[in-house]
Amino acid sequence: EEERKRREEEERKRREEEERKRRLEEERKQKAEEERIRKEEEERKKKEAEMLKQAKDEATRKQLELQLKQQEEARQAAAAAALLALEAKRKEEEANAARVKAEQEAELERQAAEREAARKRVEEEAKRKKVEDEKRKEEVIKKTESIVEANVTHNLPELEKDEIKVPEST
Repeated sequence: EEERKRREEEERKRREEEERKRRLEEERKQKAEEERIRKEEEERKKKEAEMLKQAKDEATRKQLELQLKQQEEARQAAAAAALLALEAKRKEEEANAARVKAEQEAELERQAAEREAARKRVEEEAKRKKVEDEKRKEEVIKKTESIVEANVTHNLPELEKDEIKVPEST
């Protein structure tokens, strides 16, 4: 029982450590993605500033600004969608981990209930056998007493012939 409990505790700790490592890896990936997006944003802004410097006339600059604004909006929408997807994936994994943990806990509780029921069955069987043994013991004592009494009663005339005195208590 102690060995089983020790193994279950080791398994639980191993699962918790795996979950902790998985979460750390997810956080690392998310930070890396955020850093990549931030670097792309910085690079894009540098390019935009350079393009604006190179624009010669006002009309070209206005058209370029509009084009850059549209590109920026598209990039922001893509970045937001990527972050939302990462967040949704993280939440799904957390839900799955919670479900697995709940299933494992339910299984452990079921096993404990089974062990308790088996223990009670064994106790009840032991009590029943003890009662049966007590009854058999009483029956054997009664039969032995009746046999002894019958032998004494049957042999009493012979004993009296031989002049052997049998005490009344027998």
